[in-house]
Amino acid sequence: VFALLGAGFAASFAVETLSAVDVSGEFAAELVAANYSVRSALVAASLTVLGDAPWFGVGLFVFPLLYRRNRLEGEQDTMGLYAHNDYLQLLIEGGVLALLVLLVFAIGIGWRFLRCLQSPPDRERFAELGAAMALAAALAHAAITFVFYASFLALVIGLQAGWLCSQRKAEDSAAGPRRTLQVPVVVGLLFGWSCWAYLALDTFTAGVLGGQPVPGAAAVRGSSEQTLRYVELATALNPDRGMPWFAQAALLQEQLAADPTSAELRAQTLAAYRQAALVDPWNPSVHYALARFLERYPDIGPLAAGETPGDLLLQALSLDPLFVPAIDDVVERLVAAQGEPAAFAYLQQQVLPWLKRLSRENPEAAVRYFKLLELWAGRYQATEVLAALNELRGA
Repeated sequence: VFALLGAGFAASFAVETLSAVDVSGEFAAELVAANYSVRSALVAASLTVLGDAPWFGVGLFVFPLLYRRNRLEGEQDTMGLYAHNDYLQLLIEGGVLALLVLLVFAIGIGWRFLRCLQSPPDRERFAELGAAMALAAALAHAAITFVFYASFLALVIGLQAGWLCSQRKAEDSAAGPRRTLQVPVVVGLLFGWSCWAYLALDTFTAGVLGGQPVPGAAAVRGSSEQTLRYVELATALNPDRGMPWFAQAALLQEQLAADPTSAELRAQTLAAYRQAALVDPWNPSVHYALARFLERYPDIGPLAAGETPGDLLLQALSLDPLFVPAIDDVVERLVAAQGEPAAFAYLQQQVLPWLKRLSRENPEAAVRYFKLLELWAGRYQATEVLAALNELRGA
């Protein structure tokens, strides 16, 4: 198994190296160095995410939410959705158990590959050998990019592995083990279908709240009252999803704007925001919206520790340093309280190093901050900032 993985790593490195050739056919070593630098920064930042929950993981598909606060300045090119190493990402998201599942799968494929090598050479065994080699290549490739996180690739790999494991001779298997596997297979299928039901609920909720063309969603979002009734139902069916709670808080706040003296609506809105932050603590939009709500209604009552508007604003920025609404809010506050130099220093320290990344995520905001930095740098004769901006303009 390790020999196969080692060969796969060597082949993958060879492909990466051969791809670093310019149009004239000459080897471009700087491309390999740049690729290595980006991957090193990606892995280093990913390992800091692992530190949050090294044994049980941070939760499947949570990596993109935590990576954005740990991203290093040397890595601003990837989308930040994957660690580009399935073994590392499974360890981060699912902990040791999830990694063991993939390792057991890799060992099983390696064992089947060795059995094919030791069997008499015939057409059937050669077909199995080819399937095993293809799966071994996929397992090796998963160490440098996302393979099992691509649903269509995972489907093909699963079908290939199922076919390979089903090609056993009659003497290699017995009826007993198959019978004992019936119960876990049925349980697994029931669990899978329950997961599909939750996925259907999430998909329909996204259609209602996000405007996606999901059948029936347009009728539900016909009015605020209908949408509020639906999100209340969605939170009852799956109280661990943050978006329905967030939507419920926003809809209740709309009603509160029409009746700002209602103590009941204030309490309900605050409770919905708190629940949204509890079940979806990595969403900066929730913390920012709660901060604005508390600023709008400062006499709402006693607040918990870390629940002041300023604390929530900092929390939003700690989760996503490039969260534009919070950045705008901080700049506005600094200009009002301490003047332009303080706001300029904040943009210089917190935004300028990430303008390259921001230009991909929010080009309009990146251009706006660029012009503001350029204006203030010229006004306060910050030559280093002007030089950095000129370099970014050229890039």
